Amino acid sequence: MKNIIFIPFIDNNDGRAIGYKYGIQSWKNWAKKNNCDVIIFDTPIMPISEMKVTWQRYFLFNMLENSDIEYDQILMVDCDTIVHPDCPNFFNDTEGLYCGVINDGSYEWTIRGIENYSEYVFNKKVIPWFNTINGGFQIVNKSHKSFFKIVTDFYLNNKDLFLQVQQFSKTGSDQIPINFLLQQENIKIKYLSYSFNMMEMGKKEIINTDFLFTKLGWVFHFNSDLPKVGDESEDLFWMRETYNRLWK
Repeated sequence: MKNIIFIPFIDNNDGRAIGYKYGIQSWKNWAKKNNCDVIIFDTPIMPISEMKVTWQRYFLFNMLENSDIEYDQILMVDCDTIVHPDCPNFFNDTEGLYCGVINDGSYEWTIRGIENYSEYVFNKKVIPWFNTINGGFQIVNKSHKSFFKIVTDFYLNNKDLFLQVQQFSKTGSDQIPINFLLQQENIKIKYLSYSFNMMEMGKKEIINTDFLFTKLGWVFHFNSDLPKVGDESEDLFWMRETYNRLWK
C-alpha cells in the first residue's frame, strides 16, 4: 500500500487553474521520487453552492474505497501549493497521528472565525486560537476514517447554518470548524513545522523576486497577500516562477 497525495482541484474557469497546475505537477514529481500516488479530486460530489469543495474533501476515505484504491497514509493538500524537490518524506514522521501545521497567518481572521462559529454553531464553546491548524496540509490514515464521517455528517446536519456563517463571517469554510471538531473529538494532533506549509508569506515579507522563501522551507502555500509583479495574476506568476526555478 502506498501513501497518497490527495489534491482537490476544481477548475472554475476563472483563470486561476493555470497556476494551480504547476502546484499539482510539483506534487506529482515529488510523489514519484518518494513512491507515493497522486489523486486529484476534480469532480464535486454535490453542488458547490451546497457544500464547498473544502468540505467535500472530507469524503476522501469514501472516494478512495469506492475506487478500490489501497492506501496507507494520506496527505490532503491544497492545489495552491508547490513542494520543494528536496522536501523530506513527512510520511515517515507522523507517528500514525493526525498531522497539521499551526495556522500562522492573520490572528484577527482566526479569532474572528472562532468567535463566530462559537456563537452560532458550537454552543459558545471556544478553542485556543494559537494552535489551530491550517486546512491546506493535513495528514491522516485509516484510524481517522470515523472522524471524517463525524465531520461530513456534522456539516450535512447543519448545512444551512454553515452556509450562513460562511457568508457573513468571511472566515473561510472548513478551517475553523475542523479545529473545533478535532478538539471536540479529542483527536491527538502532531504539529509539523511551518516549513511544511509556508502560508501567508506576503505578511512575513519573505516572498519577493529573490525567491528567499524557497530557501526557508519545503511546501510553499500561495494563499494570500502575494506581491503583484507585472500584469498577470499573482497566483500564476508566483506558482509558475517557483515551479520553474525548483523543478526545471
